[in-house]
Amino acid sequence: MNPLDQLAPLIDPEPISWWPPAPGWWLLGLALLLGLAALWRFRHRLIKRKPRVPPEPVLDPQRQEALAELARLHKPYGGQLQLRRNVDSEAASPPASGCSS
Repeated sequence: MNPLDQLAPLIDPEPISWWPPAPGWWLLGLALLLGLAALWRFRHRLIKRKPRVPPEPVLDPQRQEALAELARLHKPYGGQLQLRRNVDSEAASPPASGCSS
């Protein structure tokens, strides 16, 4: 006779229950709730609003004409146009060096 025939039949384990969840799921749920509560509490810091800029006051026509005339005047004190010319002229000239190769 075969010794395997004398063994008792296999016992099926109980099906796994979906409730109660493992402790890790409880911790994850608690962390999720705390995260949502923190987002709700500090939601005003997350939303970046643009600061309100008051509109520029309307200038009278005489002042606008004076500002336009000032913009057309020559700027002998080193305005952007003159500075650009100096930079371009320095780039065009070869660098001065004391040693020769």
